[in-house]
Amino acid sequence: MGNDTPPIIIWTTQRTGGTNLARHLLALSPYKVKHEPFNKPREFGHITTDWIKRQDIVATEAEIEATLSDPINIKHCVEMVPKEINACLAKHAVRHDYLNLFLVRENALQRLLSMEYAQRTKVWGPNHEKPDEDNDPAFEASLDIEKLVEHEKKCVMRLNKLWNFLHTAGARVHALSFEQVYESSFEAAVAQVSATISFLGYNLQRTRAEDRIRGLRETGNQDTRDRYQKFEGIGTLDTALKTVPDFAFLR
Repeated sequence: MGNDTPPIIIWTTQRTGGTNLARHLLALSPYKVKHEPFNKPREFGHITTDWIKRQDIVATEAEIEATLSDPINIKHCVEMVPKEINACLAKHAVRHDYLNLFLVRENALQRLLSMEYAQRTKVWGPNHEKPDEDNDPAFEASLDIEKLVEHEKKCVMRLNKLWNFLHTAGARVHALSFEQVYESSFEAAVAQVSATISFLGYNLQRTRAEDRIRGLRETGNQDTRDRYQKFEGIGTLDTALKTVPDFAFLR
């Protein structure tokens, strides 16, 4: 595989398995992988900070154009930056012929509970020390239903809009869900992830692809999901999430 392989952007949200997916699949690429580099504390965070301060779209476009002109792979959480950064990134992804992989989580409730738990405990991955299960402070406050539902709506609407823009512009787009990777049968996961591997331009023998998919499914679980039922307000949140639009591109 030569360096004529297109670079890749994973468009996703927090708690969707994107870091694990990037670690296993983008490692096959000749380009470096940047995890959420436009977040304010990260490598290209100054672009986001400059936009927030100056609202200078010409300068922001120029900075993102320069950033993408040197091919890199990016995992990008669309809710973590202003929508204008997403729009500029998508525009120049088209210009530089990036592949666009959309990774979503169909079960909004589980994603939001995972996100809420991580924010409250700072446990963002399997290597972080978890609070003692019997004295876990994450469940002291009730869930903020309105805030969580609005957050999910924003995420879905942003991803739908980005997909529509990229698809209309003729960019190469592909969708995959957390559930297809991690919660389906192994055979179904092999079919879905193999299609994604082909989309990304990797030519793996079936045994190598299966090994990579097996590794993908076996790593990344921080083993906290069984605690989420302790949150107060889960039923109300689950009902309220029925008002959130669907991912228009997933099916």
